[in-house]
Amino acid sequence: MAKISCLYRHVLKIFQLFGYHCFTIDSNRNCRYWIVCWLINVLCGIFLTIFIYCFQYSILYSDSDLGYIVDFTKFVVNFGVYFCFLIESFYYRNVFIRLWSDLQIIENSVCKWITHWSRNEKEVLNEFWKIFFSFFTYLVFWDIFYALVICPVIRSSNFTLIFLVIFSLTHLRQFLVLFYTKLIAYYLNIVKRQMHFIQSQSSALGVLDNLSYDIHLIKDELRSVADVCARLDQIVLTLNKIIGFSLFIIKIREHAHLLTDSYWIIFRILNGGFLRSLFLILSLSSKYVCLVINFHAVEHLYDIRKSIQNISNGINFAFQNKSNFHWQTVESYNYRIQWSRTMLSGYDMFGYSYSTMFEICLSVLTSVAFLTQMADRTYEN
Repeated sequence: MAKISCLYRHVLKIFQLFGYHCFTIDSNRNCRYWIVCWLINVLCGIFLTIFIYCFQYSILYSDSDLGYIVDFTKFVVNFGVYFCFLIESFYYRNVFIRLWSDLQIIENSVCKWITHWSRNEKEVLNEFWKIFFSFFTYLVFWDIFYALVICPVIRSSNFTLIFLVIFSLTHLRQFLVLFYTKLIAYYLNIVKRQMHFIQSQSSALGVLDNLSYDIHLIKDELRSVADVCARLDQIVLTLNKIIGFSLFIIKIREHAHLLTDSYWIIFRILNGGFLRSLFLILSLSSKYVCLVINFHAVEHLYDIRKSIQNISNGINFAFQNKSNFHWQTVESYNYRIQWSRTMLSGYDMFGYSYSTMFEICLSVLTSVAFLTQMADRTYEN
């Protein structure tokens, strides 16, 4: 496990620092650094919760009952989600170790295929870091700009800057999901290239007369690919177990965010602050940008899987028709590949894809009219 975990050491260290990876990265060292990090994050979360509760009238909106309820709901939801993330990470700490053991087995398997093409082992890291730094730059810039320039009222600035911290911590959990999604997609792309190689082999060997030679060549390649696909599916199942509750409560949180954010946007517009509401949308948009980034990565995973299935169906038909044994061999491995499922889901209750975002938006639209009426009444009062 040391080789592959060392390659992604810096990413894992960041997640470990914020309490989301509760295991020792280097299996050769008996280090309990992760325990200290996890406890510090729990204590800091408790301190920040108590601080906001004690000074809530300097942070949360209190000029109207509805405005206070909206802000207090966002406070309870976000801190509840954050503590759930920490508890889930600690509870499944041993499962993470098994997941990285499976990844190491896959790494050892695909290394045998690399004679057919070159690959960049830091491809996942480079892509992840670009998205990571771009997103958090976007998040920090718009929140600070809104707090200090657009709405420099002390209470509003306090709320924006304090919640910037908790939003960043919860988004980091979503980036953990993104990292593993990118890692699985990386290995699926290697499988896809190998399937292209097998397809070209079957076309070339289909004209040969040496049945024993060509069938064993294809058979070994297909067995290797099918084993890696099965292992990747097992990793996805393990990942669904580790982060399944996170995906579920992220969905619930986004429902709450869309409701509370819609209230303040409508409230600003009714107060004549259209420009301010526009900047408020930009400040609040980071939550949905992060969600869409994850959805795009999962949809890409699904597209790669469909491509692999299509390629497996395209293995030279003339090669399969050489004998019944050829056909049965190819079909048996195709069956294993075709029935693979590589999708993230919240305990299989919903797919982690664009359809989830669409569902959230539809459910919230039913509440927008109600929020508009309530904001209008608040404004009149």
